[in-house]
Parts: sequence; C-alpha cells; structure tokens
Amino acid sequence: MYAGCSLPQRRQLPLRWNVVADTDCKLLSLDFQTLVEMFASDVDECLQRAFMVFGLNQVPFLAGLAATQKLLLASAMEVENYKPGELLTGDVQFALVFDGTLLVHRNDALEEELGHGERYINSTLFSPQDEAERMYEESEDEAPEAAIQLVAGELGLTVGTLAGKRAAQAFKELGVSPVLSAEETTDIALEVLQAHRVSVLRHLSCKQIERLVKQLVPRVYVHDTFIFEQGEIGTAFYIVASGQVQVIIDGKPVRTLARHGHFGERALLFEEPRTATVRVLSSEAELWCLEKAAFVEVLTENLREEIMRRIEIQDSNVELQDLTHVRVIGIGGFGHVRLVEDRVTGLRYALKQVKKVDGQVPPHVRGECELLAEMDHPFILDVMNTYETSSSFYILMEYIMGGTLRHVIKEMQKPFERSEARFYVGSLILVLEVLHDRNIVYRDLKPENVMVDSRGYVKLIDFGIAKRLDEDGRTFTCIGSPHYMAPEAILSRREGYGTEVDTWALGILLYELVCGCQPFGDAVKEKQEVFEAVLKQALMFPASYNDECGKDLLQAMLDKSPENRLGAGVFGWDDIKEHEYFVHTDKGNLFDDIVERLLLPPYLPAGEFSCDEVPQEVSMNKWKAEKTIARTRTRQLRRPATFATFTSK
Repeated sequence: MYAGCSLPQRRQLPLRWNVVADTDCKLLSLDFQTLVEMFASDVDECLQRAFMVFGLNQVPFLAGLAATQKLLLASAMEVENYKPGELLTGDVQFALVFDGTLLVHRNDALEEELGHGERYINSTLFSPQDEAERMYEESEDEAPEAAIQLVAGELGLTVGTLAGKRAAQAFKELGVSPVLSAEETTDIALEVLQAHRVSVLRHLSCKQIERLVKQLVPRVYVHDTFIFEQGEIGTAFYIVASGQVQVIIDGKPVRTLARHGHFGERALLFEEPRTATVRVLSSEAELWCLEKAAFVEVLTENLREEIMRRIEIQDSNVELQDLTHVRVIGIGGFGHVRLVEDRVTGLRYALKQVKKVDGQVPPHVRGECELLAEMDHPFILDVMNTYETSSSFYILMEYIMGGTLRHVIKEMQKPFERSEARFYVGSLILVLEVLHDRNIVYRDLKPENVMVDSRGYVKLIDFGIAKRLDEDGRTFTCIGSPHYMAPEAILSRREGYGTEVDTWALGILLYELVCGCQPFGDAVKEKQEVFEAVLKQALMFPASYNDECGKDLLQAMLDKSPENRLGAGVFGWDDIKEHEYFVHTDKGNLFDDIVERLLLPPYLPAGEFSCDEVPQEVSMNKWKAEKTIARTRTRQLRRPATFATFTSK
C-alpha cells in the first residue's frame, strides 16, 4: 500500500494552487493550528469526511440529499492508499480521488485519468435497489468482468471508495433509490410542468422548463423516510410525483402533500433554515428534486427578483391593525383604495375598502376575491388577505406603482409602433390564455384595467365582472364597457357568448394602441350609439396606419362573427400567438422573452403614479375606529398552489 501523508505532515508541503476571487465574495478562514486544536487527533478523519461530502455533492443524484444523509453515505466510504500501478480491488461503485491519480482502463485501454477531487461512478451505482442487490448477489459467486479496471497512477493514490454492497445498504438505510426509468420520468415531468401544475414554476417559459426538466433528479423514498428536517439549511426543491409526504412543524403534522404537491421552494432563492420536517407518509413516494444551482442558472435576473418579490409579499402575515395610512389612491361608488404600509416590515400595499350593503358583502366582491385567490400569475394583481369589520370589507393587494395603460397611452403621446404594441398585447395574451384555460371570461378588458408595475410589465386588475362559465361555456349577461364589448355580448340575450369576447376586446385595445383611436364609435358617448357602431360599422383604418400585417391580425380578431374570430378554433390562443405579427425576428420567441422578463418595456415609470383628482382626506377617523374592531382575516384565501401557502421552506 502507498503511505499517504497525514494532515500534520502536509502542512510543511508547498501549496499546489493559487486561489483568486472570481467575483466579490466573503470567506471564512481557519488557521491550521486552531484546526488541529479543535479536532485534535480526529482532524484527518473530519477533513476526509468533509471532502467525501464535497465529492458526493458533485453527483446529481445525491446533491439534493440532506446533510445528515450525505454524512451517512460518507461514513460508508473507505479511504485507502495504493502504490503506483496497484489495482483497486473489490466492487468499487464510487471513487473520489484525494491525492495522486486514478487510471480508469476499459478493455485494457486507458479511458480517463482522474486527479484530485475528481470522481469515478459505476453505471450500476444508481440502479434501483432491488436490481442493484440482485446484481451484487449474483456477482458473489462469479468472477467480475474485466471490462473496467481501476489502477493507481505513477505517483500512487489516496482514494475514498464506496463498494457495491455498502452502497446498497446505505441507500436502504436512507430509504432512497432511483426510479426504474429516468427517461420516462423526464417525459412525464416535462408534461406536468408545461401544464403549469406546479405553481412555483408556472411563471417560467417553455424554454426554461425544458432546461429545468433535464436537471430534475427523480428518486423513490420508502415509508417513514425523512426528506429533510426542520432547521437544516436547504438547497433543493421537491415535487411529489406519486405517493404522499407529511409536513411537520415543531413536531406537529400540519399538512399532507400528494401528487404535484411541492415543498422547499424557498431554498431555490434564499439561504435559510428549513422551517419544517418532511417525511414520507405512503408506502413509498417518488419525488423529483431540483437543486438551487440549476434553478438559478435557468432564471433570468429580472425573473428571479420578481419571484423573490412575490414570495416576500405573499408570505406576509399582516393584520389590518398593523397597517398605517399613506394616502388615498383611488375612489369610487364601491368605496376607496388606500396606499398603506406595514409598520413592522415597511412593505407597502393597496387596501381596497368596500362598503357593506345591509350588513352584507356585495356578492360580486366576494366572487372577485375568490377568482383572484385562484390566480398565481405574474401579470395578474396579487391579493394577499381579506378583512371584515361591522360596516366594511377590506381587500389587501399588492401595490402597483406605475399607473394604468391608459396613463401610458397618454404619456406616449403617439400611436405605438408594432414592437411596442405587441409587448402589451403579448403580455395580455398570456394572461387571457390562463383565464380561458380555467373557463373564466374576463369581460372588461380595457386600458383602465391594465396597470404597469415598477419595471413596466403589465398587471391585469379588477375582476369584478369576470365569470367562470358553466359546462356549456356560455353566459347571457349584457355587461362590460361599451367601446370594448363584442357584438355577441351586446346581443347576449339571444344566444349568449363565451370567451371569444375577450379576444374582441383585446383586438379593440390593440387597434387603440396602434391607431390612436377606437375603431367603433370613437367620438360617441351614448351607450346605444356605441352599440350601433359595433354592430353595423365596418372595420376601417386611418390613412396613417400602413402596417399590413397588423391590419390582417386586427381584421381576424375583430371579426363580428365569434365562430370565425381568430382564436375561436380548436387551437385557441395558439392561432393568435403564431400570427406573423408576433414574430420576434432575430430575438427569439416573443412570449418566452416576456415571461423571462428579457424585454425592455416601451414605458418605464419614472416614479410612483399619483392621481391629483383623488381627495386625500377620506374619513380617516372612521377608518381608525374600524381598525380597532376588525376581525381576524375573513378566511384563508383559497390559494392551494401559490407561494403564500408553502409553510415548509
């Protein structure tokens, strides 16, 4: 055997590397003497174990395991020294080079040479447990094949090895094994994520999802296995592919997660301890693990910041009594909207107050809250909580500071170029696509109901007249803003209408952006006259608008027959998204770039938007009095798959 140096002997050897900071970083250092004093005679063993954990971290299948699980695997490894040219014996499944070189020969030919910190992995190491055990049992009475040989290099070798049977026993103790078909699992994961069944990843583009799926590590856990424990620092996120897991906080079960449930998402963005323990409840569970490094690599910086912002505001546990008034930002017949601030965190929100009618919350207000509670989309207004007092109903929402799209139109002072218009229309297509997929018709799309956030991206607000359609996919109420209502909505009592009315309204909005006016009844204020123009007037374009591609799209979206309207076919919004108007030339896919927040919006708010027409003194004393009698939240908003409901980090 090769006699390797112990750590005390090595302190006299010259350093092999120069270490240079690649980016700004903070380092914690420990001098050699202090290290020896802390660990005494165990210093070599401790550093060897830490190095083995480092090596295990580089293996994708093992990277998402908890620290205690990796230590268990490390304890199953053996550190051995070999003389130059000596053959490694035993069923070596995993080898991590400490010092020297490891030569991997296949059929007597040198395949690779591994140096310090590099690793060798046998292809059978991560076979499912039953298959791996069978192979090891069969190999006991048979001579191993000589296809692969591991040999110490010319300077000798110090190596940590994991033998097959020890690996199988360690995985059994961990309750972990690979899935039977990783390729089939990848296909299933791609289908699940592209169907937006995992909300924390719902905001990613198809391109990002495809990249992430390649990084998912599928594993099977047996009953009562602990995925991670409360207090550990997390670096991985998990999706439940099958089976059930239990979330435990301070020793008490608080939640059971089943198929497509997920946990640990904060570990993808923050360095903080796990706030819960998660264990397998079913006989076994298949989990898909995603490491933080892979997730951050796929995200754009802007999207990462947006997700972190959403987590921050949705994790808030603010009560009405914690909010202080800043100013009134909107007022109407329903009540008013205040800009408020959490006196503890300093976070700002919009607080909508709705007056009760005969002591009851208006049904349309409750309906709006229920619809918004189901939404978890980056371009839809986010609602955090609701509160109730004896005379009012309060809705706590994210504060959007950039003003409405109507304000943007006025600020631009000219018709929009195609690239500018398709940014806003493309963003709204992504929103309406999600609503229609859930059989929800919005019915009030107009510039006043589209706001822009601090980065210039859109937010759809005011779901007051949005409606979930029944099985027939029809509704018969004549409702909406006249200039944006489709012909079938005006004539709704005859045959009703479906989601195609939103396509029409989006066409009107696009026309207004690029032509600078409305196509039907632009100068008319009387509702009936507007209706007459919508029903009878032909679509015309101003002489100044000469974009033939845009005209073709508008004619297709503003077809008075809903059956013939673009997007009404079986492919729905895909037919609209694939129109030449949205071709992003050499810049990639427009809709992916919007989702990934790669585009510079046409308009960037210079500061907080404020409306001078809003009175600033709106019954302040009454509001202060109401806060003292405010009940706790009316109810937990029904948001089963959003950031706010993930207690386990």
